[in-house]
Amino acid sequence: MKSYALGLVALLVAVATAGYFYAGRTLNAPPPTLPKRTVSIESAGHVLRLPVGLVLTPRQWFVSHRGDLLQVEGLFHQFPEVRDSPWNTAGFRYAVSVAFLDGNGSILKIMDMEPCSSPSPRTCPEYAPEVAYRMALEVRKGWFTQHKVRPGDVVRLENR
Repeated sequence: MKSYALGLVALLVAVATAGYFYAGRTLNAPPPTLPKRTVSIESAGHVLRLPVGLVLTPRQWFVSHRGDLLQVEGLFHQFPEVRDSPWNTAGFRYAVSVAFLDGNGSILKIMDMEPCSSPSPRTCPEYAPEVAYRMALEVRKGWFTQHKVRPGDVVRLENR
């Protein structure tokens, strides 16, 4: 019985140690990089091209805002289905403008959003676009105004 208990303790120590090292490696790992793409925006008779990070999962979106803005000019979000959920800027380090797009890439609404330094989404304001959207293009605040991009313009993710 004594050897059984000793074996059980040894197993628990081994599992705890492995978990400790795995958690440390995971938490200290550099954030994954987002795939880089280009979007074209058809606006007022001209076409703008913008290098973006392609965000396909919530984890990528969170990681992209943990630090400074990526080495791209924006983030292009594609969702698996239409959604109308609000955006929260918890943990953002910069103000953004977000264009909410339908499934064809047409801009439905553009909203400016201020950063919230709190890591908890519950203490930060939510920005409800009040439209059903399938994609979103996120850039530094004021970019859309500066380039005269407005609702009705079309955003397309270019092929490589």
